[in-house]
Amino acid sequence: MSENDRVAQQINPTRETFKSIISWIAGIFFLLLAIASLVPEQFHLLGFFTYGIISYLLIPPFKSYLERLLGSKIPLALNILIIVICFIAGSSTMPGLEKEIEKQRNMQSQTKEPEPQQRTQSQSQTQTQSQSQTQSQKIQKR
Repeated sequence: MSENDRVAQQINPTRETFKSIISWIAGIFFLLLAIASLVPEQFHLLGFFTYGIISYLLIPPFKSYLERLLGSKIPLALNILIIVICFIAGSSTMPGLEKEIEKQRNMQSQTKEPEPQQRTQSQSQTQTQSQSQTQSQKIQKR
């Protein structure tokens, strides 16, 4: 840490603690989104990578590791820009809930359409058989 960071932590430790807690919560949220994008029904590799990058930039130990690799601190504006770009890219790959529901409804309606037709055909066959039986019974009575 630089001298300015140490002084800032000594002056306002609750602010730094609050920022750290918010970073952890947001980082874990995006990490869970990244993992959720790997679910087989909604597999999106780009969403996994973009949300993974966001979580990597937000979780404090990962961010400090990245800063050690780069040799300098990542400016806040650059950090925000990368997060926004990754969020937009990741969100654009995820299908909307309405589209998924509509696909499921279409698939269900396509699979269920033959069943009512089969039922009506079998019902009409049983009706014609019962009608023919009643007619034959009437003929026998005469």
